[in-house]
Amino acid sequence: MIPASKEASWVELSAPALRSNVGIFRSILDASKSSEGDSSKVRLGVVLKANGYGHGLLEVLSVVHPLVDIIHLISPADALEIRKLEKLKGWPKVRILVIGATDPDEFVLLADNDVEVTLGDHNVPAAFTALKSAGMKVVAHVHIETGLSREGFFPKEIESKLACLKEADCPFEVRGALSHFANTEDVTEQQ
Repeated sequence: MIPASKEASWVELSAPALRSNVGIFRSILDASKSSEGDSSKVRLGVVLKANGYGHGLLEVLSVVHPLVDIIHLISPADALEIRKLEKLKGWPKVRILVIGATDPDEFVLLADNDVEVTLGDHNVPAAFTALKSAGMKVVAHVHIETGLSREGFFPKEIESKLACLKEADCPFEVRGALSHFANTEDVTEQQ
């Protein structure tokens, strides 16, 4: 009789394969830059949410950190942990964008650690106040709701919900916008 395994399933990641995959995307970007002129605004990033999609944030981070320009995370705590690791290991700082919900006090901590934030929920007015009280500014990206119904502002809401962006002393320096595919189950029918 064959003994039963303690694990019903497992995932094994190959660091060389991960490096190769990131390298493929980097070479596509580099080819695009040379054929279309200066595309220096195009950056290569990875999403390491949910503990590196369950593969271990720190394990995946150690492979991709030197290869990418920006890291997207759900958790503000993960962003702060990466900043600590960068100092501890002598890694250069990469851009970090927290794409998940962030409370007002976390906005201040993230701003203090040069981490970009997403404006996508009801906490924007309180975050505005917290940043102003701390005398801080933060780089922000507007999350636009396009049908997933998780977070973000519907296009018709942006002007009213983010009216604070028009204020002269606004602590949010908006650099971009983001969204999420509305149908996460069917990757063949995206528009």
